[in-house]
Amino acid sequence: MDYSHAGNSIYCIIVEEENTSPRAVFETQAFVAFCPFAPRFTHELWVVAKKHVRNLNDLSSAEVADLAEILLKSLQAVEKVSPNYNMMVNYGPRGADFHFHIEIVPRIPHQVKAGFELGTNYAVITTSPEETAAFYKG
Repeated sequence: MDYSHAGNSIYCIIVEEENTSPRAVFETQAFVAFCPFAPRFTHELWVVAKKHVRNLNDLSSAEVADLAEILLKSLQAVEKVSPNYNMMVNYGPRGADFHFHIEIVPRIPHQVKAGFELGTNYAVITTSPEETAAFYKG
């Protein structure tokens, strides 16, 4: 399966855009953490490799150290919202052209799906990504 768009992975394009946006929260040499432009969940945070890598095996030891650093900062920020969260590690199958990234979603207890969300399967985001990024930055 080809995940490319105009010669680049869509995630490479997203990283290029988000790296300098107000939604960027943390950055290391190898990774950027940001609140996605169109979040599926309130306070959603992504950690994405700056270079195109398919999975953890494609990272150098310095990049793994960068990942640990940015994950620690990201999880500490998310825990300001809720100590409970889901972390989805996304990597490509063997031979696939996919971009390694992690999605972190706080489990917010008072956010319960109601009629609109249940009836339409749409998410209602109560905080803009820019407001969330500013909150995470402190």
